[in-house]
Amino acid sequence: MKFRVERDVLADAVAWAARTLPSRPSLPVLAGLVLTAGDDALTLSSFDYEVSARVEVICDVEHPGTTLVSGRLLSDIAKSLPAQPVTVSVE
Repeated sequence: MKFRVERDVLADAVAWAARTLPSRPSLPVLAGLVLTAGDDALTLSSFDYEVSARVEVICDVEHPGTTLVSGRLLSDIAKSLPAQPVTVSVE
């Protein structure tokens, strides 16, 4: 999976999706965000058996794919990136 998106767009989308993540999840997988890149859009999803969140942003997708990442960690990283387009590559 490989995509390119503006930093502010990514940071806002991650913050919105991550706000529903539990601070102490019953299962570690529930602390993650699912990133799905495809059809010129990135979808971020979270779920904890009670609340779910899903946001989609427009981006340049070079290689489509899906991955699960730590939601809180991605939120912290996205906020601290410089104000320029971000390229994310997961192999």
